[in-house]
Amino acid sequence: MKKILQNRFFVAEEVGICYISISSQEQVDVQGYRNESLMNLKSKSLQEMDVLTKEQRHKNMSAIKSKGTKIEELLGKALWSKGLRYRKNDRMVFGKPDFTFRRYKIAVFCDSEFFHGKNWDVCKHRIKTNTVFWHSKIEGNIDRDRLVNETLLKNGWQVFRFWGEEIKKNLDGCVLTIEEAIERRGSC
Repeated sequence: MKKILQNRFFVAEEVGICYISISSQEQVDVQGYRNESLMNLKSKSLQEMDVLTKEQRHKNMSAIKSKGTKIEELLGKALWSKGLRYRKNDRMVFGKPDFTFRRYKIAVFCDSEFFHGKNWDVCKHRIKTNTVFWHSKIEGNIDRDRLVNETLLKNGWQVFRFWGEEIKKNLDGCVLTIEEAIERRGSC
């Protein structure tokens, strides 16, 4: 019996519950999984997919910063060299933007593609391990970003969100966008 799988968990008639890890939608022969339990397949798949030990994975994940990232430093240095003065991670502004220009009510966020869910509907299927955790975490980040944007806009702020790759590839364009917004808001 062959089926096209769209989810990682599925119920197959006559076979029972099975767990199959696939990288994309493809034909999978579920007959070979008839005698395997869900937990056996799940633990086997997770062990096969993660090439790092639990300690190595912990070390890698704990090294990920929430502020002072490379993309923030890159944009910050470029803004500073243009003579633009800002506050970093200002707790007085809702959402603690990476850069704030209080006088002009401009908030700038530097978002990494993975943690803030760029192209989430397409990319969420790439996550193979601990999917429940990562999906809820990233979807929570997306919802929080939306709430922060709405709240700041209601309070008269202008919000800019730049993806990490956008900052790396088009730094001058990001700085120019911020400069133009400051000029517009300064002339009011």
